[in-house]
Amino acid sequence: MVYCRWGSCAPIRGSRVRTLRFSVDESRSFPVEKGGLPMFPNQSIRSVGITVVLLASCVCGRSLPAQPPVAYKPWPVDATLEAKKRDVFSALERGNFDANRAENEKFFKSYYFARWTDSANESNLYSFRNDFLKTDAGKITGNARNYLLGYALAELGAIAADKAVFPAGRYNAILAIGMLDQKAGESSSSQPTAYPEALSYLVKEHENAENAPFIRLGALLGIVRHAQSGIGDAAQRQAVFALLCRVLDEGKPNEERSADDQEMLDWNRSLAVSGLQSLRMSGRCRIPVGNRPEWGGGCRVAVPCDPGAGGA
Repeated sequence: MVYCRWGSCAPIRGSRVRTLRFSVDESRSFPVEKGGLPMFPNQSIRSVGITVVLLASCVCGRSLPAQPPVAYKPWPVDATLEAKKRDVFSALERGNFDANRAENEKFFKSYYFARWTDSANESNLYSFRNDFLKTDAGKITGNARNYLLGYALAELGAIAADKAVFPAGRYNAILAIGMLDQKAGESSSSQPTAYPEALSYLVKEHENAENAPFIRLGALLGIVRHAQSGIGDAAQRQAVFALLCRVLDEGKPNEERSADDQEMLDWNRSLAVSGLQSLRMSGRCRIPVGNRPEWGGGCRVAVPCDPGAGGA
């Protein structure tokens, strides 16, 4: 297994780093952390900060044919609105979100989130997302937080859905949706309360087979995070259980697939294992998941589930 870091690939295991060539291709996505570190699926998603997905096919020892350039179109960014940032977030911290709603939403749409759509800001995507989730919105509570979360879900969802936006910006947007929290964890070791309204959106985006693989992957990461946080609604919990079981079933090894495709499906299956374990539900059959070194080692896992029935 390899991971990509700004135009190079390296084995996850082993000390030798091989520089490889890659091509931009929306059909491939390799998630990486800030600094190029791989995101192991068995890590807590809460603790992992992914900078971007490098939409790449990494091939050891051979070059790929040249790909035609893709002309992406960023949203217009009004840099003059940057000066309003402190006032906007200070007002929200005080619970004031109605008085200047139109101006505040212009700030978010035309500057704050619009920056995420510009490929020139690719190296800043992790900072943009982290600043929003942890710093800028961190002290906003009550009705003002509900308002901001709802607005962010709509705006980030629009970015994720916009095929004219460069892929890393879209992926960053759907990652942020999966990381929206209704309430932060009470301590560094406790799980936050994920924003419940985001879950149905994430399920819909993952189930949409017409979405790019990186969008479906970002949605799956968010779904697993919700499972780790705890899903209060029984019907949603059942639906997520069935979805994760389907990920396990549909990604079973198939000799007709390419190695790259199977590798991505294997990684999705390991995410599904994590989510199913967090749900602590059971069904009528057991789908084994083999021991894979690139999942971080550990024992052989068998997750109880029934892809057809969706749980007990």
